Amino acid sequence: EIAMVINTVEERRNAIADSRHIRTSSLLNRVTTFTTISGAEAAVEGMKHLDNLPVISVQEMHAQLAA
Repeated sequence: EIAMVINTVEERRNAIADSRHIRTSSLLNRVTTFTTISGAEAAVEGMKHLDNLPVISVQEMHAQLAA
């Protein structure tokens, strides 16, 4: 089972075509995909802190941001 795809691309025609196929397959299979190293790094950094985050509603988050 694939849970996440990190897909970066070179500027060669065949690499771009391969990248498109990978992104399309990921989307059809509902697999989270990152297309930049910085995006993947940010996601991993967030995953490291999942256990420390409380669950709050969107309304609560909005109220905190407005305060």
